[in-house]
Parts: sequence; C-alpha cells; structure tokens
Amino acid sequence: SAKTTYYSLTKLQQYLIVCFLSLSLRRNEIATLKWSMMNQEEKYIKVLWKGWKNKYIPLFDSIYSLLMEFSEKKKENWYDSPYIFSPLKKWWHIHNQKKHINTNYIFDMVKRLCVKNDIDESKITPHSFRTTFVKKALQKGLEYIEIMNSTGHSSMELIKYYDTRDTLKANAINSMSDMFD
Repeated sequence: SAKTTYYSLTKLQQYLIVCFLSLSLRRNEIATLKWSMMNQEEKYIKVLWKGWKNKYIPLFDSIYSLLMEFSEKKKENWYDSPYIFSPLKKWWHIHNQKKHINTNYIFDMVKRLCVKNDIDESKITPHSFRTTFVKKALQKGLEYIEIMNSTGHSSMELIKYYDTRDTLKANAINSMSDMFD
C-alpha cells in the first residue's frame, strides 16, 4: 500500500541520513546531496563543504547498496528529485520533488530517534555524530590530517578540541599535589 511504501521510504531515508551523519557530514551537506554528486563506478560522493570546497566521501558497499535501493524505491513511487534526500510527504506536489530536505528536519529526526530509543535527547545533536567520529578516529590512531580530510576542519587545532583522551593525564592539577601534603 502507499502508506507502507511511505513508511519504508522514510525509515530508509532516516537510516541513510544517520549513516552520513556518522561519516562526519554536516546537516547542510547531507540535505543538499544530489544524485549527480555520486560516482557510481568508484563508489564515492562529492560533497560541497564549508568554504565551497569539494570533499570526497568513500561509500562503503553497504551504504552504496542502500542508496541504490533507496533510489529505485523513490523512482518506483514517483519521487523524482535531483536531491538524494527530498521531502517524502505530499509527493503529488511537483514542487516538493525539486527541493531538498530542510536541515531542521535532520535535527528533529535525530531528536525523535533519541526519544524513540530512550536516549536523553538533550545530549544528542547532529553535531554529536561529528564529535563521535573525531573521537573514534583519534582512538584508532588516525593522523590529524586524515581526520581533517574527512571532517573538513581547516586546522589541527579544531581536531585537538575534540581530543579528550589525555585530558585527565595532562591536567595541571596532577602537578599540584604538594599543595595538599
């Protein structure tokens, strides 16, 4: 039925958005992704990031397959849009098909998913995914330059901001123990 198709498309869209958030993309970068930005042969997507520069995001086979499935399902149900993530409601309105989703939709979607999964939504935002990405990359021992290539940060200082691994160890209080002797 049309209702079942709408819900399955919505769930797939939400899952793909979470995947892209997990790859350290910003809300605006995700909202404005176009099918034409995807290289299907080499399985990457070219993203226009802050400063109007291009960054290239490799697509894991699993994400690529889901994108292809999503594309087919959208076409089957007359959701024809140049944007990967377009509004799915009111598909019969042609103007909706030419628009991308709103960045607030992504923010609200993350909040709804938190509530649905009993996660304190005040602690999770779309930016939380970028923070987690950087922390996980640092834990894996990746170099700052590799992380910067993924996140689009312009300096190592911005990456260091997320690096909390040695905060306790590098705390000046550790050198002040003689104050309490």
